[in-house]
Amino acid sequence: MHQLPNHIIVIGGSAGSLVVIKAIVNALPAQFNAAIILVIHRPKNIPSALHDVLSQKPSQHQVREPEDKECLCNGNIYLAPQKYR
Repeated sequence: MHQLPNHIIVIGGSAGSLVVIKAIVNALPAQFNAAIILVIHRPKNIPSALHDVLSQKPSQHQVREPEDKECLCNGNIYLAPQKYR
């Protein structure tokens, strides 16, 4: 069972912020006591490869869009859903 985070870090940016966000994700330690939420502009009508880009090595973290009402967990990186209404 995952431990609920003591801290939540939210990082937001435009589509042009991807290089900086990828550098931040790659610099994270293997384990950290926080959940990270990334809010990045992504057009609704174009499939996004953001998950794939952020999950590439050297990143060792789970990157995903959470399910509705899902509890956040330490050490995970969550993408704000692309098509959320």
